[in-house]
Amino acid sequence: MSLAPPEALFFTGIDWAAETHAVCVADAAGTIAAGFTIEHSADGIAALVRHLARHGEAGDMPVAIERPDGRLADLLLEAGHPVVPVSPNAIKAWRDGEVLSGAKSDAGGAAVIAEYLRLRQHRLKTAAPYCDETLALRTVVRSRGDLARHGYSGRRTAAGLLARLRDAGLAAVGVLTALNASVKNPGRSVAAHLGEHPDGKIFTSLPRSGQVNAAQVLAEPDDCRQACDGPGSVAALAGCTPVTRESGKHRGVHFRWACNKRFRAAITLFAGNSRHASPWAAKTYTDARASGKDHPHAIRILACAWIRVIWPCWLNGIPCHPARHGAAAALAEQPAKQIAA
Repeated sequence: MSLAPPEALFFTGIDWAAETHAVCVADAAGTIAAGFTIEHSADGIAALVRHLARHGEAGDMPVAIERPDGRLADLLLEAGHPVVPVSPNAIKAWRDGEVLSGAKSDAGGAAVIAEYLRLRQHRLKTAAPYCDETLALRTVVRSRGDLARHGYSGRRTAAGLLARLRDAGLAAVGVLTALNASVKNPGRSVAAHLGEHPDGKIFTSLPRSGQVNAAQVLAEPDDCRQACDGPGSVAALAGCTPVTRESGKHRGVHFRWACNKRFRAAITLFAGNSRHASPWAAKTYTDARASGKDHPHAIRILACAWIRVIWPCWLNGIPCHPARHGAAAALAEQPAKQIAA
C-alpha cells in the first residue's frame, strides 16, 4: 500500500536518461544542496546512495523519479529511501510553468523534480516494493530471456545468474528457488509462476499473448501502478510514446530511448501478434500504416492502444474480453449489421 512521503529536510529529484541520471538535492527551503550526475550502473547507484547518506537518514529523504521501475528504484527502496513516482506529464506542466523559456537540461530537470516533490509532497504517494509473486515471475522471465540470448551453458550460466541476483540484493529464498527452476525448464517455470500470480489471468486473456509473452508484459511494469496516473504513463514507461523537447521557438518530437526496454520488447511483441487474432488490432495497425507510419511506428501505436485497453482491466482485476472493449465490440458487430441491411 502506498503512503504519503515522510516529513523531510531534504528532497531529491532524479532526471532519468539512457546512460546517466542527473540528481538534485534541495533542502526544505528550496535551496539546492547538491547537484551531480551518476552512471546507470551498479557503481553509479551505489555512489548515489552514499552521497544521499551525507544529508541524513534514508527513511527521511524521499526521492522523486519519473521511472519507478528497474534497478535504480529497487536499490533506492532497499536502501530505505521513500521512492516517489512522479508523472512525466505533471513534471512537464510544472516545468512549463516554472521555466518560462521552455529550455530543458538534465540538471534543470532534476531541480524541477526536486522542487515539485518539495512543494507537493503531501499530494504524492510513495512506491511500494515489488511483491514476492512479481519478483519470482520477473526472475524467471528475465532468466529465460538471458538464456535464450546467450545460450545455456549448464552450471556456469546458472552460477552467473545466481551471483547477479545476490549482487542486486535479491537473494530471497523464493526468488532463488524460482531461478533454479527456470534454469532447468525455462518455459514450464514461467508458466507455473504466471499461474500463481494474482494478475496472471488478466494477461493470459489477451489475444495471442501466450504464456511466456503474457508473463513478460506483466512482470516488467507490475507493482508500479500507483506510479502511473493513467495509460499514458504506462505507454511512456514502455517507450511507445514519443518525447517532445522544446527550446525557445524550436519544438521537436523524438523517439523515446529512455524507457524499460524489456517492457517495450514485450508489449510490442504482443501487439504485433495480436493482429492475427483481433480484428480491432488488425484495423488499428492497418490504419496507422495507411497514414504513412512505418511498421515499427505502427506497432507502437497499436501497443499504446492495447495499453488503454489493459489499464482498466488491470486496475479492476477483470480479464480482457471483446464484449467489454467498446471499439472491438463495435467492429465485431459491423458484419452482422451489413448482412441485416
